[in-house]
Amino acid sequence: MIQFKGHHVKRVTSTQDRARRLAKQGALAGTYVMADVQSRGRGRLERSWSSPRGGIYATLILRPHLKPNGVSQLTYVAALAVAKGLKAFLKTTPKVKWPNDVLVNRKKIAGILTQVEMNAEVEFVLIGMGINVNRQRFPKSFLHPPTSLNLETSKDHDLKTVFNRVLKEFNLYYDLFQRKGFGAIQSEWEKYSMLTDQEVTVKDFDREIRGKYKGIDEKGGLMLETSEKKIVHVYAGDLICF
Repeated sequence: MIQFKGHHVKRVTSTQDRARRLAKQGALAGTYVMADVQSRGRGRLERSWSSPRGGIYATLILRPHLKPNGVSQLTYVAALAVAKGLKAFLKTTPKVKWPNDVLVNRKKIAGILTQVEMNAEVEFVLIGMGINVNRQRFPKSFLHPPTSLNLETSKDHDLKTVFNRVLKEFNLYYDLFQRKGFGAIQSEWEKYSMLTDQEVTVKDFDREIRGKYKGIDEKGGLMLETSEKKIVHVYAGDLICF
């Protein structure tokens, strides 16, 4: 199991950047950076992640023995950990949405950003987590409507308590992943997936793909059954209709 060691800072440009510097200096797996505020927080595809006080903004350093094409699988490990961790504070079960979001009542409460540093092999992996905890107001320019633990429960929550619960679940899922492989994570993902048997549309750069959700494959790709009954594997894009 991972032994966690935290670096808490009041303000940082990005926890990903700070964690990357620590990793390059030799920080052990389990080291994480957590900030009260990020001035330039970012999510997948370099999108800006609004990061004022009241949220969890953290990046965890891992040094897994993985091939480069297996690194994306850790996004699913982290998303499950966040979903199950937040479940302890909610009356409803959070859902995961391919590839890196956690939703409550169809509103986004958290996102995962996975980045890798490689030479010939994987040197380290950064798992960024942004979780809306005590925020009550959000800009209107979000791709998906946001929410927070506060908005869902009508009360504030201690950030450290929430994050410790997420780390506990991450340890369990990461151990499962290491012992039994990604197949075990795929099974857990389906328990929390909000897309099961739904018709969805994915915008993949300059094209749109529509089909019935059939799970995720061994590489973490989205599997869709088209109207022609063909299974299409999608590895990049945004769900724009679900």
